[in-house]
Amino acid sequence: MDRSSGTPVKSPMGAAATAREAGSSTTESPFIPVTQAHGHHESISAIETSPLSGQAIATGDTEAGIRLWRVGRTTPLATLKGGKRAVSRLRFSPDELRIMSGDDGGAIHCFDLTKMERTA
Repeated sequence: MDRSSGTPVKSPMGAAATAREAGSSTTESPFIPVTQAHGHHESISAIETSPLSGQAIATGDTEAGIRLWRVGRTTPLATLKGGKRAVSRLRFSPDELRIMSGDDGGAIHCFDLTKMERTA
């Protein structure tokens, strides 16, 4: 929901937020076996689940790469580039329209997930 206008905003990460807000749940396991997920070539150093829909996972690696995954898929939806150092922290915005990454050097980066580009 856009706080300024009150208009619903669809998250690019999934439509499950409507079902979750209505109180329904799924019995499907959200876990992807590590041996089946393909995307990172480096060690994963951070992981975060989307807060609204629960249908997206972001992973960061030791070479500043960030991958966005849809639950149940074995290939990433998108690949983003953080800074120059290992990603140490990831956090989705409450509306899932942005993701922030922090690296082990203290830098913070913001990505617009509607455009899949870095904004800061």
